Amino acid sequence: MQNKNGLIMKRVSRRTLMKGGLALSALAADGIMPAFAQSTVKLWTFIDPADSSVRAKTLAHVLSEFQKANPGITVEPTVIQWDQIPQILLRAHMTGDVPDVVMIYSPSFKAMIAAEALAPIDSYIGQMSASDKSDMITLPVGRSQGMTFGLPWELRVIGLAYNNKLLREAGFKRPEDLTELATTTAQLTQKHNITGLALGFNPSDPAAGMEWCTSTVAGFGGKLINDDGTGAFNSEPWVQVANYVHDLVHKYKSIPMDVALSGDAATQQLAEANRAVFCPTGSHVISLMREKTQIGNDLTWMPMPGSKKGDWSPALVEGWNLAIPAKAENKDAAWKLIEHWTSPATQLYQCQAAAYMPMRVSVTKDQVLQGEDKAFLREAIAYAQQKPLDIAWPENSDILFNVISSSLEDVILDKQKPEEALTAAVAAYNSKSR
Repeated sequence: MQNKNGLIMKRVSRRTLMKGGLALSALAADGIMPAFAQSTVKLWTFIDPADSSVRAKTLAHVLSEFQKANPGITVEPTVIQWDQIPQILLRAHMTGDVPDVVMIYSPSFKAMIAAEALAPIDSYIGQMSASDKSDMITLPVGRSQGMTFGLPWELRVIGLAYNNKLLREAGFKRPEDLTELATTTAQLTQKHNITGLALGFNPSDPAAGMEWCTSTVAGFGGKLINDDGTGAFNSEPWVQVANYVHDLVHKYKSIPMDVALSGDAATQQLAEANRAVFCPTGSHVISLMREKTQIGNDLTWMPMPGSKKGDWSPALVEGWNLAIPAKAENKDAAWKLIEHWTSPATQLYQCQAAAYMPMRVSVTKDQVLQGEDKAFLREAIAYAQQKPLDIAWPENSDILFNVISSSLEDVILDKQKPEEALTAAVAAYNSKSR
């Protein structure tokens, strides 16, 4: 199917992806996977450029502009559910049915590198000028053993999206620490018929809850993983945060029980429907949430509150990266797409059109960031620069998120005390990750 931007679209449904033992050769046989052509760059993306959202339109523009600048190359996107890309890529690596460029979220990068599923791109980066290279903001997870395996096409800082209209109408200001977050959201939930804090720990969709935990625990001096690769989440900082989560549900009643047991998608939908005030998420989705809430700049973003007033928890900086699979057949054309996507001009366009945090230092200083609608992005950039969280995700981040969120679910349901639940979670993680 060809859309109005001249992009040949392919889709892989979630139902198809969830079938056990899916083989990429079967996808190719069914016509879902595109056939390779020398002038074609096959792109695996979780954003459908044929959709009408601001992020989809931005992607469509980026790809269309690339094709205009490179008339001999056609981009063929295949849309895959975001959390299925790593598993599908690993299977594809075994059969050789890989794309030329793939989007990889930063927590999944280590597993892809360890499986030797990605090609190093240092030979291409080496051809860039020194000033061009120094202008790029990259993520440590994209590097291993002195080699670079991908570049971010966007960055995001994890914090709290919040509905300032609902907050203002209820007579509150944004909280400056964890205690204020608990007491403010308690009042909002109990007296204003809305969810004060949409924070959930469903093990089947735990991303937002776990990102909140990672940043908050770091503020107490805790970490996820020990130097030897074993779980470090049965420590006192984790117990403190688990007790805080329990108190949010049972003591303060800031989070209704059904919300606390919900996943990432459900909690964000509450915020997008103007039924929740605070929701942990990344700076990258604010423009999309503004579309959904229809309240303009009153849907905004703030850093993660810490234990002391005005002292934010460390900034968790993530990003979607562009990588070239090790068995890609069209690596040179793939690099052309990555080079275009990460160029200052494209990064500036993305920032202006969709409020993406750019991976170019020069763009962070551009006038496009000075408007009121980008105030949250300026704060996110300053937060990331002033208090970044130094974190190395393990190869098995999916297992990590699952066991921790399961333990917090047990704490919320009063099935186990925090110490017991977290100790069991560490044992489960260490066993599953061997």
